[in-house]
Amino acid sequence: VPGPDGTACNGTVPVSQCHAAFACRGGACTSLPLADGTICNDGNPLTDNDACSAGVCRGVDLCANKTCPPSPLQCRQAGVCANGNCSYANASDGAACTDNNNRTIDSCRSGVCISVDPCVNVTCPAPAQCKQTGVCFLGNCSYANLNDGSTCTDNDPRTFDRCISGRCVSTDLCAGVVCRASNACMSPGTCSPSNGTCSAGTPLANGSFCTDNNNRTIDQCISGQC
Repeated sequence: VPGPDGTACNGTVPVSQCHAAFACRGGACTSLPLADGTICNDGNPLTDNDACSAGVCRGVDLCANKTCPPSPLQCRQAGVCANGNCSYANASDGAACTDNNNRTIDSCRSGVCISVDPCVNVTCPAPAQCKQTGVCFLGNCSYANLNDGSTCTDNDPRTFDRCISGRCVSTDLCAGVVCRASNACMSPGTCSPSNGTCSAGTPLANGSFCTDNNNRTIDQCISGQC
């Protein structure tokens, strides 16, 4: 015999979380829908604000039609929406990034752009006489040429040496030059390798033989003159 309205129906459970417990109503054992807006859980982790509506638990997908904008930070993956909020996982370690300094090598580490200057503690001494001190860039040294005409040496005192296009070029300016005495009482000069000209020479010893081509005189050198 059915009990009075509202009497629990033993051995029954609600139809769903949005239905009341079974109870006698009008001579029947029924489970009525709960009031719309009653809090429930639709079991979907991607929805929020779950509530009963006409006896059904309905959640709201806050990410529906939502696109996550790019992360304002480097070293983050594309955004993923959850419960209406975008989250950004770290990019893989080693992924490219930049600190806008072309003198560093940059890569992602734990979601942060790490910059390394490979020229720290690197010195670039000039490798040759006609090269400038080097400049380090990304761990490698480059060397500009000294200006053409800069001095250098091949350690040969007989040559004239200057830098040309980064090389020490040696020239023997005295090649083919013959130095002659200015008169019979002077020694021949010597050729200067710096300009290829002959020096004036030195006087012969006083009393050295010479001639003025006058057979009536006795001739000898005195202070470089006959």
